[in-house]
Amino acid sequence: MKVKNHNTTNMANHLARFHSIFKHEQSPTEEGTEERGSIVATGILKNLTIEEQEDIDNALVKYIAASHAPLATVEKEEFQALIQKLDPRYALPTRQPLREMILKECEKIKEQAMANTPG
Repeated sequence: MKVKNHNTTNMANHLARFHSIFKHEQSPTEEGTEERGSIVATGILKNLTIEEQEDIDNALVKYIAASHAPLATVEKEEFQALIQKLDPRYALPTRQPLREMILKECEKIKEQAMANTPG
């Protein structure tokens, strides 16, 4: 196999275009571009922050609750593959932690309803 231009930028560009491994970031100095993610110096995607993980967890809780989907949805291979494609950094919870998140959200909603009830 013959390789031209032996540099990490070319490798990162290749992985971003053909393998969806990186989210490529264009230089913020270029006009008309928007930030789309970032590549760390090692060439590995940055981990999710705690806030990002919690945001996705909350979206998952809302999805499961609103669609009346079974908790076992998170254990289905196809659902896991979808989540992996959307963001490979996201750690999908199993049924028990998801159940606890849903119960916690229900408790918050209940407390808000009680606080807003006159009398």
